[in-house]
Amino acid sequence: MELSDIDGLIALGATIEWKMIPENWLLTLEPFPEHCFVAIADGKPAGSAVSFCYEGKHAVISKVIVEKSCRRRGIAMNLMQRVMASYPRGTSFLLDSSPYGTELYRKLGFAEMEFPRIRKVRTFDFQLSPEDDTESAVPLEKTDLQEISALDFQVSRMDRSSVLRKYFDAAPELAFKVVENTKITGFCLGNRSGICREICPLIADSTATAKALFLKSVMADENHGIIADIPACHTEFLSFLESRSMTLLMELVRMKKGDVPPYAPQHYFSLLGSNLG
Repeated sequence: MELSDIDGLIALGATIEWKMIPENWLLTLEPFPEHCFVAIADGKPAGSAVSFCYEGKHAVISKVIVEKSCRRRGIAMNLMQRVMASYPRGTSFLLDSSPYGTELYRKLGFAEMEFPRIRKVRTFDFQLSPEDDTESAVPLEKTDLQEISALDFQVSRMDRSSVLRKYFDAAPELAFKVVENTKITGFCLGNRSGICREICPLIADSTATAKALFLKSVMADENHGIIADIPACHTEFLSFLESRSMTLLMELVRMKKGDVPPYAPQHYFSLLGSNLG
C-alpha cells in the first residue's frame, strides 16, 4: 500500500458506507507501510488490510475491506495472510471483527478473546442537559502525557504512548482529565474521523468519571457527529449514552492469534478504536 492509493481507499471505504478521510488511513500507513496491503482490480483498490504494531511484537489489524462485487474470490484471506506474513515469527495479532468476518478469522487461526462484546455507537445529535455536571473534567496538558500513558498501560498492557501523543497533538482541545488528590483518575482524547469524531480512548476509575469526561468532550465540539467503541460490560455507561441519542451501529467481537496482552476492560470505557486496539 502506498500514499498514492489514498483516494482509491477512501472510495473503497465508501462502498461499504465507511465515510473516511485521509487521516484514517495515514494513521497506520505512515508508520507501517510494509504491513499495509491493497488488492487492485481494474486499476483501482478492491480490497485492503492495514495494521499497527506495538513494541515490535503485537499487531492490531484493521480495515479489512473488500468491494462488494469482488467478494468470495479469496481477496480478504489473501490480504490477511500477506499482513501476517509481513511480521516476524512470534508476533501476536489482535482485531475487532464484525459478525461477517469471524468465520474467516477462525480459518486463519484467530480465537475470540475473553473480552466483552464491543458496541459501536454513534449519534449526530447528542442530547446535552443543563444539569450535566462536567466540572470535575479539566483540559489535559502536554505534561500529563507520561501519566496518562502509564494509566493506559494498566488497561492495555502495551506501550501506546506514541498514539496517545499523536491524538493529543492533533486535537488538544478534545483532551480532558479528572484529577483527585493530585493523581489523574481518568482521561479521554479525541480523534477527528471522517464524518464523526471519535472519543477515544476513555479510561476512568468509575462510571461517574467516564460520564464527566465524555460530556466535557462533547461540549468541546458540539457540532460534530460522535462515534465510540464501548465494551458491553459497561451497561450503566451504555444506558447513559443511549439516553442521549447514541444508537448501535454494530457489535464487534475481539479476536486474537498468539499471545496478546490481557486487556482490563473494567476501566476501559471507550476503546482506542478498531484501528489501534
